[in-house]
Amino acid sequence: MDQKMADSALEREKLATTKLGKIAIPHGGIEHVLKPTLGILTSQAGVKWNHDGQVNLVFFIAFNQQLESQMDDIYAYFYSLIKNQEIIDQLVHASSSEAIITLLENSELDV
Repeated sequence: MDQKMADSALEREKLATTKLGKIAIPHGGIEHVLKPTLGILTSQAGVKWNHDGQVNLVFFIAFNQQLESQMDDIYAYFYSLIKNQEIIDQLVHASSSEAIITLLENSELDV
């Protein structure tokens, strides 16, 4: 991610918050995405999110046209994930990136 992507995400956040409860889903312009990526930040204590309070889980979405044919499936999975409070709690309390990956790979979601 370069500074243009970060600036794009901050500008997007000014238009409307990406905070959903204790989760935030920031994203920037697809023109700044060199390689599609999903970044995940977890914080049991929470991090301040603009003027909207705190979040415990941030999914930074950096997708582009390379994933265009898969977007419906990706968003269906993602929607099922963020509405599953049990998995969200497990992600927030995961002790390592490996534990997060394992949890995401092995979660049974209603997609």
